Amino acid sequence: MDKAELNRAYFEAGDWLHTKYKGIPIFKYATDLYRYEDILRETNPDLIIECGTLKGGSALWLKDHSNAKVITIDVDHVNRQHDGIQYVTGNSLQKRISTKGYRRVMVILDSDHCKEHVLAELKKFSPLVSKGCYLVVEDTFISRYLNNQDPNNDYSGGSSWEAIQDWDNTGFEQEEGPFMLSMNPGGWFQRV
Repeated sequence: MDKAELNRAYFEAGDWLHTKYKGIPIFKYATDLYRYEDILRETNPDLIIECGTLKGGSALWLKDHSNAKVITIDVDHVNRQHDGIQYVTGNSLQKRISTKGYRRVMVILDSDHCKEHVLAELKKFSPLVSKGCYLVVEDTFISRYLNNQDPNNDYSGGSSWEAIQDWDNTGFEQEEGPFMLSMNPGGWFQRV
C-alpha cells in the first residue's frame, strides 16, 4: 500500500474523527501530533497562532505541550476558557494579531482549506514566523491523497496543497514530514 492509499483508507475509516484530547475533539492524526510534539520541543515557541479552532482540542493540546501562549482564531465562537489560550472569533484574514513582546512565533493554518483562502493566510501570517520556528499548513492531503473529494466541502478550485504550490516560500525550508500517515504532507515549513 502506498502513501496515498494508506491515507485514503485511514481518512475514509473515520478513526481520526474520534481523536480527542481531555474529552475535546482534536481531529488530527496521532502521527501529526507526534510531529507537533517534536517541533514544540525543538523550537520552543513562546507564541503559537492557530487559524482554525473548531472544537478547541488542538489549542488545548498545543498549550499543554508547550510553554507558549496560544492565540486561536475561528469564524465560529468557541465557548471555552483556558489559561494561556486566547480565543478570537472572526475570519483569520480580518483579524490583526500582535506578536509584540514574543521572540519565537509559530503559526498553524487550519481554517478554510480552499486554495485562495490558504494562499491569503500564507501571505498574511508567514512574515510572523520567527527564525527557526514553523509554519504548518494543515490538510494538504485533501488534494494529494483525496483528489479534492470531500463531501462536506467544495475544493474544485484547489485546496491547501495547491496554495503551497503557488506560495513563494522564500526563507522557509519545506518538509514532507517523517510519517507515512499524515494529514499535512509537505505542509511543514521551518523559517531559516
